[in-house]
Order: sequence, then C-alpha cells, then structure tokens
Amino acid sequence: MKCDMKTMIKIVIGLGVALAATYVALPEARTLIGTMSPLLLVLVCPLAMCIMMLGMKGEKPKKLDETASSTGEPGKDRL
Repeated sequence: MKCDMKTMIKIVIGLGVALAATYVALPEARTLIGTMSPLLLVLVCPLAMCIMMLGMKGEKPKKLDETASSTGEPGKDRL
C-alpha cells in the first residue's frame, strides 16, 4: 500500500462514509456518534497511519545483494 495523498483521501472518505452509515443505521447511538465524531476527525491521521502500516505488513524489503547487483556494485557485508 502506498502512502500518498490519494490513499489518505480514500481513508478519510471511507471513515466519513462509515460514520454516516453508523449514524443512519443506529438512531439510538446518534448522541454518542455526534460526540465522538470530532475526536475521530482529530485522530484521522494516526488512524490512517496505522491502517497503512497494516497494509504494508506483507511487503518484504529487498535483500542487500539484490540491490547491489542491480547497481553494479558488489555486495558488502554489514559490520
């Protein structure tokens, strides 16, 4: 998952849709949703970061030897 502006906008829109759907579907929880929505708007950046970290969990970094062979330099051992 890429961490760019398009992804951030998609996450914000997704959270807004989920919040609106919950507000409509659960009329007895509207006061709770109304009081929690400003907090969710403040926490949208950390929540988006956590979602992106979970999305990048399966990605593996390239090995040192593969990156060195693609640049033409011999692989060096780390100290």
